Amino acid sequence: MDQMGFGAQNFMKVLDEKVDKESEDYQNNYDDMMRVNNLLEERVSEAMSISDRERNKMKLSLKNSARERINGIVDRGSPFLEIA
Repeated sequence: MDQMGFGAQNFMKVLDEKVDKESEDYQNNYDDMMRVNNLLEERVSEAMSISDRERNKMKLSLKNSARERINGIVDRGSPFLEIA
């Protein structure tokens, strides 16, 4: 039991292994989820991009972007949450 007196099994439903990955519903749901994931990746890339003008301006002033500074101090593979 955890600190609140609930067992871990009460917090999430575990799917049984009888999922038919060949069913039409499964395939439709999978395709929809892949489209949503691709859209999310595109939006994240767009939000994280820096214009060439801004990048050149920062290089001329010998500055790094916030993401470059963070990448310089965070270990690869370690969890990092960006709050904007």
